[in-house]
Amino acid sequence: MLRLPKRWDLATVQDPEVLELVSGTQDCLLDLTDVQFIDSTGLGLLLRWHKQLRAADRQLVLVAPSRAVQRALSVTRLHEFFTSAPDAASAREILAQRRAERSSVVILPAVSESTPVLAWQGEVTAANIESVWEQTRAPLASVKPPAGLVIDLSRVRFIDSSGLGLMVRAKKVARSHGATLAFTGLQPAVHNVVRLAQLEAFLLDTTPSC
Repeated sequence: MLRLPKRWDLATVQDPEVLELVSGTQDCLLDLTDVQFIDSTGLGLLLRWHKQLRAADRQLVLVAPSRAVQRALSVTRLHEFFTSAPDAASAREILAQRRAERSSVVILPAVSESTPVLAWQGEVTAANIESVWEQTRAPLASVKPPAGLVIDLSRVRFIDSSGLGLMVRAKKVARSHGATLAFTGLQPAVHNVVRLAQLEAFLLDTTPSC
């Protein structure tokens, strides 16, 4: 648990000790209770830490963000980008849930007589795509045409370019076997990544919206 000072601005974030706050090997909880002022530099550093930790398959949770922080995140439309918790106990519960997700990124929530269903959950990024692929490849290879496979993404909070590439890879493998693969239940953040990459038509079998 790291408590940030009252001012989180250019002068503060240039402190060498501050820059090393998330240099360890654990998940990070940032207590923002006392922060009364935060500028674009402070927000930028939070974003940098978030990306740095995510790349290392670690988590960043904002604990009890003050009104100043909440307002800054809302104005910059970053409130949905970060995970927040009202207190330390709730933040640790979130971390426990995320660790459980990482232990099993691919699950089998339901089986249909005609179409097997897999589910990816949590975050699908460069840090875990090989694990996700290993758990997806066998069910995908076992599909016998003309049957298909459904991958439910309703439990996926975030997917990066590597995860997007994995979706493309799975789709191509299915097609090469003469089988179908459908991605369903995309959350807005995930759907937005697909849309920005202009892959809706290929991955979702839809015509990209104008």
